[in-house]
Amino acid sequence: MSLPHNVLGRNLHFLTGKKLVVEDNSSQLPVNVSLPVRTSSLLCFILSTPSNHQTRATAVNRTWGPRCDVFNIISSREESDLPIVRVDAWDTYWTLWEKVRETWKYLYSRNRHQIDWYMKADDNTYVIVENARELIKKYDPDKPYYIGARHHSHMAGGPGYILSREALRRFVLLGPKICSHNWGYVFGAEDAEMGSCLQRLGAILVDTRDGQHRGRFFQYNIQQYLVTGLLSYAAINNFMNEFYPIQFGMDTCCSDSAVSFHDVTPEEIYTADYLIYYLKLANETL
Repeated sequence: MSLPHNVLGRNLHFLTGKKLVVEDNSSQLPVNVSLPVRTSSLLCFILSTPSNHQTRATAVNRTWGPRCDVFNIISSREESDLPIVRVDAWDTYWTLWEKVRETWKYLYSRNRHQIDWYMKADDNTYVIVENARELIKKYDPDKPYYIGARHHSHMAGGPGYILSREALRRFVLLGPKICSHNWGYVFGAEDAEMGSCLQRLGAILVDTRDGQHRGRFFQYNIQQYLVTGLLSYAAINNFMNEFYPIQFGMDTCCSDSAVSFHDVTPEEIYTADYLIYYLKLANETL
C-alpha cells in the first residue's frame, strides 16, 4: 500500500529571551505556491527530546507523521534523518509552555498562507490522520476552533489538539496583549496555559465525541479504555479532569472514527500502523 510521505523538514533555533533567530537549511514551501488540492490542509508537529529521537520520534516519522501535509519534530538537537525544528530550550515538561508558544509563532509565520489546520502532539502519540481530516472538514478554518480531548479548562496536550488558522492567528497576533497574564512565562503546563490563553481569545472549544458519546482523542493507552481493571493510579486521578464522562469497554469507550491515542510505546506505534494500514481481511476488494 502506497502512503503519502510529504515531509517538510525545517531547522529552527530559538534564543530564549532574545530576538528569534531562524536557521533554515532545508527546502521551504514558497508563499505563492499552493499545496496539492485537499479538503483541508493539515500541519502536524510532535514534541520530542534527543534521547527519544531514534525511538519515539523515528516511529512517528516512519508511520503517521508524514501523512500530514507538513510534519515537524520539535527538539533541541538536529538529526540528519529527521525533520527537526530545533529549539534551544530546556527539555523538561515544565518549560514546554515557552517552547510551544515560540514554535506556534514560527510555524504560523511560515505556513499561514498554505495551511488551514495545525495539530500539536507528543512523540508517544499515535494519530489516525485520515480521521483527523474527516473531523475537521466540517468546520471553517476561518473561525477560531480549538479541537481535542477536553479537560475542564483546556484540551489535553498528550493526545494532541488542533487549531484552525484563525485560532492560531489570534494566538500569535493577539496573544501577547490579551494573554499578558501568562504570555511571558517560561514555566507552566503547556496545554493548560494554551487553553487559558485561547479562551480569552474567544476560541470555540469543540465537543469531539461521536454520536454515541464515544471519545476520539485519548489521553492514555487504548488498553486502559478497552479493558476494565487496567487503569493506573495516574489515569484514574487524571480522568477526574475530563470535561465529559469517560466510557470504558470495547463497545462503548472509543469511537470507530478515533483520532489519537497517547501514552503508546514505539512498538505499539508500529503495531497500530500495521493493523490499520497493512493488514488485509480475507476476500477484501482492493
